[in-house]
Amino acid sequence: MHYLRHSFDEREQNFQRLFAYIDSATACGDNAQLALLLDTLVKYAQTSPFSQLADLAQLQANLADPNHVWEL
Repeated sequence: MHYLRHSFDEREQNFQRLFAYIDSATACGDNAQLALLLDTLVKYAQTSPFSQLADLAQLQANLADPNHVWEL
């Protein structure tokens, strides 16, 4: 629960920053920067802390498995 709470707090801060940058780019008329920021916003919105949690659970399972083969 701590992980999820922290992840969502971090996401909130990142979204706030992105929207502030978007407002600034709009005010300056910088369409190239605006397009980049909107693309970043969409990609970030499509990610989920839950998928990262699944990766963490898999890592913990691999660490606990003495027979797990690590490929480097």
